[in-house]
Amino acid sequence: DNLQRREFQLTNRCILYKEEAESVDHMLLHCSFSREVWWMVLNLFGVSWSMLRIIKDLLTNWEGFRVRRDKKLSWKAAPLCLLWCLWLERNRRTFEGKEQ
Repeated sequence: DNLQRREFQLTNRCILYKEEAESVDHMLLHCSFSREVWWMVLNLFGVSWSMLRIIKDLLTNWEGFRVRRDKKLSWKAAPLCLLWCLWLERNRRTFEGKEQ
């Protein structure tokens, strides 16, 4: 997103699955790889969720979900940890050519 605004010419394909143009929201929420990871984490908490369109909305609405008291701290940390891990994986694939 940022490089495109500055008019850098790039092949702008999602590095995780090469499906669509890469944007922050696509890569971290909507890419097939990312959706699968989100689904697994939400399943651990017993939460059913339709993924929101943008990260800002996801983070804003995250607190509104009720989870068991013993999982509350993990629930609060989950979105930021997951976003960080997805970003690291993207960078590994982009800059090191490695997949995990």
